Amino acid sequence: MSYVKTNGVKTVGGTDAALINSGGIITEPNKPAFHAYPTVAQVSPGIGAMAATTTNVGNCYSTSTYKFTAPVAGNYFFTVL
Repeated sequence: MSYVKTNGVKTVGGTDAALINSGGIITEPNKPAFHAYPTVAQVSPGIGAMAATTTNVGNCYSTSTYKFTAPVAGNYFFTVL
């Protein structure tokens, strides 16, 4: 059996990609997440402008263009109320 001992994984740029604590719990601090909301009421049908955020981990959502840019390929889930 082989073992690899580490306390984390870094990206090529040197930022933390994954951390492993002493209990063996792995955390991934750079997972993108955002919560955007409109700053004014939408008065006509169509796409609403979500011009503010309360959360924007990874800065993947732009409040000026109202676009989310996925940093990696994957499955993303969006809900609009």
